[in-house]
Amino acid sequence: MSNRLAFQFAFLSFLPLWLSALLVCLQSIVLREQPIWTEATMLILVSAMILFAGVEVWRAFHKEPPPDEIDSAIVVQCEKQAAVTSEFLLACVLPLYTFDFTKWCSVAQFAFVIGSILFLYAKHYGCPPNVVLELCGISCFKCQFTDGKERFVLARSVNPVDGRIYMKAVSDSVFILKTSKVA
Repeated sequence: MSNRLAFQFAFLSFLPLWLSALLVCLQSIVLREQPIWTEATMLILVSAMILFAGVEVWRAFHKEPPPDEIDSAIVVQCEKQAAVTSEFLLACVLPLYTFDFTKWCSVAQFAFVIGSILFLYAKHYGCPPNVVLELCGISCFKCQFTDGKERFVLARSVNPVDGRIYMKAVSDSVFILKTSKVA
């Protein structure tokens, strides 16, 4: 289980907000409405974090983990979570557009609020709904396993072989499907 990876998933789930903030910063720099230190700093930091988080998440899906990090389980029932992303955007992302990203005080308030939200999501959920994953064709499936636990599995589709799937943990309840065939 990787808390860093869970944080990267949570960070990327706010991508529409980050892109909007970068657009506001770019607009302010081009129009030179005021000193650009706040905008330039935010532009550099957020761009670097988006790049870093994107690379980490890409590696999580494309790099084969060591065999000791792969869990296997038998799926009893599996259902695709359909409306979760839009609910997340409306409930969590949209209210954050009220911050003015061209003022230090507002950026500091925003950093506190978003830091708290990201911490809670990474700690308790492991992976909030993610627009980036949806655009890449990766969906969230709620799966019931023979041990009685419900877990979320991130994959293009879940097609277990003899009911068994192989996955890597992002958190206690969120997993990435690695393969559904015995290696």
